[in-house]
Amino acid sequence: MLSLLSVFGVSLVFAFTTVTFMTDWTGPELQVITSIANQFNSIQNEYKVKIVSVSNIAEKFLTSLAAGNPPDILHANHQYIAPLVAMGAVESIDDITKYGLNLKEYREEVLKSAEYHGHLYAVPMKLDIFGLFWNKNLFKKAGLNPNDPPLTLKELKEYAKKLTEYDSNGNIKVLGFDPGYNSKWTWSHVWPYYFGGTLINEKTGAITANSSLCIESYEWLRGLSKMYGSEKQLEKFVGGYGPYWSNSNPFVSGKVAMTFGGDWIAKIIDIYNPKMEWGFAPFPSAKGKLMAYTEIDMAVIPKGAKHMKGAKEFMAFVAKPKNLLKFLTPVPVLKKEYVEKYENAIVPYPHRNLFVKIFQKVHLFFAPTTPVWQKYDALLKDALLNILFLRTSPQVALNNVQMKMKRALEMMGR
Repeated sequence: MLSLLSVFGVSLVFAFTTVTFMTDWTGPELQVITSIANQFNSIQNEYKVKIVSVSNIAEKFLTSLAAGNPPDILHANHQYIAPLVAMGAVESIDDITKYGLNLKEYREEVLKSAEYHGHLYAVPMKLDIFGLFWNKNLFKKAGLNPNDPPLTLKELKEYAKKLTEYDSNGNIKVLGFDPGYNSKWTWSHVWPYYFGGTLINEKTGAITANSSLCIESYEWLRGLSKMYGSEKQLEKFVGGYGPYWSNSNPFVSGKVAMTFGGDWIAKIIDIYNPKMEWGFAPFPSAKGKLMAYTEIDMAVIPKGAKHMKGAKEFMAFVAKPKNLLKFLTPVPVLKKEYVEKYENAIVPYPHRNLFVKIFQKVHLFFAPTTPVWQKYDALLKDALLNILFLRTSPQVALNNVQMKMKRALEMMGR
C-alpha cells in the first residue's frame, strides 16, 4: 500500500505493509481495537494495521489457513490456544519482548493462560470476570437481606429455595438460582473448580472428568433441580426464556433471582432495566476460597502469516498498559501496580469500581488447557444438561465423558 505525503511542496511516497487483524469483536470492543490500530498507524511508516471484523471467526480462519492466506493476527479466546497449537495453526511468540512488550506487567494467572508447553503463544488483551449476580428486590420479597449474598454453597442452595416461587398450579414463576438450564448460556466446566477440583491433571494433561470432586459438584447441581421440581416443570419454565441480550433476559426480567455470569450482565441491566437493584459477588466455593472464573481475549499469530514482524510490533503496542486499559473491562489483565500507575488511561466504565474492589485479591481460574477443548466442552455441556434436567446421574454422565475424552486423547497419541 502506498501513502502520499507532501512536505514543503515535495511529495514523499511511503510503501506500507498491510497487517491484517481478524476478530469477531463488534461494538465497543471493535471501536477500541480500531482506535489502537489507528494510533499505531499514525506513529510509524512501515506498517498499516487493518482490522477485519467477521462472524463465524473459527470457520473463516480455518478456511483462510487451508487456502494459505491466514490473517497476520487472530483474535482468539484463551481456551483455544492449546487446540490451535496442537493443530499447528499458530506460531510461538517467545521473542515478543524484543518488540517492547513487558511480560512482568501482566497478572501471573493471565500470563500463564497464554503459555503452553513452556512457550508463549498469545498476548492477552482483555478479560471477562464471572461471579454471582442477585436481584435485591427479590431478596427483599423473600425476606432476605438484599445486601448479603450467600457466602457458602450450602447457603446458596437455601437462598435458592426461599427465592423460588410457584403459581397455584405448581408451575415455577421465579427460579431461585439458574446454574445453566439454557444450553447457550451454560458454563458447564466451572463447577468442579468451585468444589476444589479440576477437569484435567495440570502436570500430565490427563482428563479427570469423573474424579470425586467433579462428581460432587455435579451432584450439588442435580440437587438444585430436584429441589425445584420435575423435569417437565423445569423445561416448561426455561422454554419461556427470552433472548439473552434483551429485556426478556430471565435475570434482567425478574424470572431468575440469582445467576452465574460475566461482568457484561451489568451492561444488559443498564440497557434494558436500569432501575433494577442488583448485586455482584464472587461465586461461593466449597472451601471458602475467593476465586473467579475468567475468560480472556488474546491475540495470536497464525502459521503462514506473511508479516510476522509487523504482527509482533502491533501486538506489543496493544500490550502497552495505556492501551490495555482502554478496553471496557472492569478488571484489567495487568497487575494492580500497573493499573494504578496508568490510572489516567482507564476509560470510564459503569460499575468498574464495584468489580475492581471485589476482585483485586481473588484467585483467577480458567477453562482447562487441553488440545481437545472443543470436544471436552461440548461433552460437558451435554452431560450437565442431562444432569440438570434429571435425565441421568452425574456418575453415569461423567463416566461417559471420561471414556470419550480418553479416546480422543489416545487418537492424538497423547
